Amino acid sequence: ADDARENSVRTLYSIELLEQYTGDPTLLAIEVRGTAFMKNMVRILAGTLIDVGRGRRLADDVPRMLGTDAARIAAGQTAPAHGLTLVSVELGRTSPPPTF
Repeated sequence: ADDARENSVRTLYSIELLEQYTGDPTLLAIEVRGTAFMKNMVRILAGTLIDVGRGRRLADDVPRMLGTDAARIAAGQTAPAHGLTLVSVELGRTSPPPTF
């Protein structure tokens, strides 16, 4: 809501929950791939997925939260920044990244 960019359209290629990525069975990693991200976008996605995992939201409701008519109020809380890691950045106009 407080991101002043003129173009707010973003393409998400994938959002994955990775149980084995962290090496700690009590933790999950959330990997998000996309063209670009709005301010706090990944943290909001993480907070929403946490709500789904805790039974506070239905998984079937998440796609509507990502559409062009989506309202920020419909999504979960913004997850805290600690633990957020930028893994890679690809510059230039390329085709979508491969899925693994």
